[in-house]
Amino acid sequence: MTSLAGKVDKTMEAESVGLLKHMLESELKRARQENGFDIVLFLGVDGRIFASDVPWNLDPKQYRLLNLVKGNLPDICGQLSSQNLKLSVQQYDAGTIIISGVGDKAFLVFLATKPLEIPAMEGLLANVLNVSAVMNHLLAERGMSDDEVRAYAPEVVQELKRLSRSLFVEKFEETRGYKKNMEVLAFVRNEKAGADGVIEFWQRVGENLANRIGKEAYMGWTSFNVAVREGRTAYSIEGDVTPLTDMAIPDVDGDVVGYIYAMKQCCYYPTAMRVRYTVGRLSTADRAVAQEYNENFHNIAWCNFCVFHERFREEVAKNIAVAGNPLECLLLATRGFDGETRISGKNLAKININPEHVRALLRNYECVYALTMRGARLKEG
Repeated sequence: MTSLAGKVDKTMEAESVGLLKHMLESELKRARQENGFDIVLFLGVDGRIFASDVPWNLDPKQYRLLNLVKGNLPDICGQLSSQNLKLSVQQYDAGTIIISGVGDKAFLVFLATKPLEIPAMEGLLANVLNVSAVMNHLLAERGMSDDEVRAYAPEVVQELKRLSRSLFVEKFEETRGYKKNMEVLAFVRNEKAGADGVIEFWQRVGENLANRIGKEAYMGWTSFNVAVREGRTAYSIEGDVTPLTDMAIPDVDGDVVGYIYAMKQCCYYPTAMRVRYTVGRLSTADRAVAQEYNENFHNIAWCNFCVFHERFREEVAKNIAVAGNPLECLLLATRGFDGETRISGKNLAKININPEHVRALLRNYECVYALTMRGARLKEG
């Protein structure tokens, strides 16, 4: 087998304000140290300081240069916003101030108290412009892919890649992905071992996915069922769902408070078939999880996916409102890969549907469930 060593991309982009600020401050620190500046400031054209690298203790020359910048800040901002100032070099007895624009919304200020001769500043100014390009890229929150950085000079590309690598090394443990993975690891380590632990894990996955999708609202059942047919609801993530409008669910007063919905093919079926053809039958662990779920929760599952999907549908229903009423999902029946069926007697009793009617649906569909208005007074059988 070919080794993957050295091929894993161990770089990272800023996915939060905190990580973006860390990258900005890291670039300022590198620019100050590698170019011999005393102070570096990153400001907006409105005078706000976005980031800085300033020594804890300032000597008189550094303090004087900083005060010069503060005193001239309104003029500097005015030139940048109205005159599109790109680069400015100002020399005083106390040292040199270099101002470089970063796009049209921000600028960098570099302060150096050491003597700088204009003829010898060509390399230094090139570095300043490269730093400005890097800061502009970061401020625009662009990615670090080759396509995103292809237009830059090689020095700018190299610095962006170095920053991305540095961020991975220093801050990877603060990313959402890392934290989520550690939660999963803690769950696997701490929860009781066996099928019941896996069941709880899959239920959490279903809840998290449903909660990320967002809320939906519909004027009535007609508009909701049209959205289902057109694949515009959260349930469409499963695949094609058919609203069986001839199987309305009434409440005790005879008003329609729900319908039955069916999937011709479970979206896990193609994956299961690929596993069967390339590896063989599903593992005994998968069947053990389904068996544990059927014995202790709801006798309806054929595999891990059933466990995840029942909870997913239940949570999605809470986020959908029809005529101002949140919904409730009741899984009614499933047909497994081997053609055998499972029918939920307890859920059919809640909506007063004859099991034989649902059994007939399983000739053409693999999964059948009901959506009703939460809290509706259903006529139970």
